[in-house]
Amino acid sequence: MRRWDTCEPLDPGFEQAWRERLSRAPHANFSLDPVYLSWEAARGRPALAALLDEGGRAGALVLREAKGGWACGWKWRWQAVIEDAGRRGPVGMSGEEARWLFAHARRLAGGRRLRCFFPVPAPAGVASYRAATTLIQSLEHSDDEFLKAMNKGKRRMVQRAQRERYEVFVARSPDQFKAFWLIQRETYARHGIRVPGSADARPGPGELWREWELPWMWLVVGAKNGIIETGSGDGVWPGGMLEGRTAASTPLARKDGAYALVSYEELRLGRDLGHRWLNLGGDTTFKREVAGSMGQRVPMHCWLAGGAAGGLGDRLEAWSHQVRAALRKRGDGGETEEGRY
Repeated sequence: MRRWDTCEPLDPGFEQAWRERLSRAPHANFSLDPVYLSWEAARGRPALAALLDEGGRAGALVLREAKGGWACGWKWRWQAVIEDAGRRGPVGMSGEEARWLFAHARRLAGGRRLRCFFPVPAPAGVASYRAATTLIQSLEHSDDEFLKAMNKGKRRMVQRAQRERYEVFVARSPDQFKAFWLIQRETYARHGIRVPGSADARPGPGELWREWELPWMWLVVGAKNGIIETGSGDGVWPGGMLEGRTAASTPLARKDGAYALVSYEELRLGRDLGHRWLNLGGDTTFKREVAGSMGQRVPMHCWLAGGAAGGLGDRLEAWSHQVRAALRKRGDGGETEEGRY
């Protein structure tokens, strides 16, 4: 195992090996980007990155400092990959490979609390719980196939937005970034969420609307009569997974069905950039209808280790999540196409 503490300078040899490995892992995503990891560490969010080689198998994973220990991934995004340029399927790892990654993660964690989010269930003997479900969509399709796969209602939205003459493009300028950020603020306010920051602020690099200047960020927007009304933001890693991160629309764009058009164009543009998969970052009715027959529901599981009292803490945490999930039994509730995920 070769490792890098992201609070320390990145060794050029490790970086080269890391980038070469990710180039052969089609399910890698922006959260494995060493530039992203260095950025996070500089802002008090350190991590450990590890290259794994054993018995002809190769992989990579990242452990992030989290409350009480370490975390690998999030409930809608995994942060561990297997090297195999020809790997097919939406998740990129088998159950056996996930067990191998988990064993290395435990060694890397050094006995501290560990939570690993993997797109496969844990084996018997490992405490775990189902954390969420996300949708994965293949991008290796034609424009017509993307459109035909959509739910009929979403296809009508695309056509309505086209009739309303929406223009969809990748945002590039600070003014475009800010316009979308203002829509985000309004969207969050409709859901009772306050977004820090002021329209009069002068943010530093990567702050507020300037987050879209960061090299792993990508923003596709829809404009009507030259005014941005909707958009979808993603995390990007060349040749890897396109990761849905945020979306927002004005009331006008919602009426015109413009976000469905942005979603369609996002698929086309992402494919043309060389991405093979889109992780929609959650599982809602809107996302299922946009992905349509191409969307594959992927349950995410949190594997646990390092709990107190010889694993009792792990079992209690898993049990409490399972009980809460059983009590909810009400799906996603309040689903929209918008929000941060």
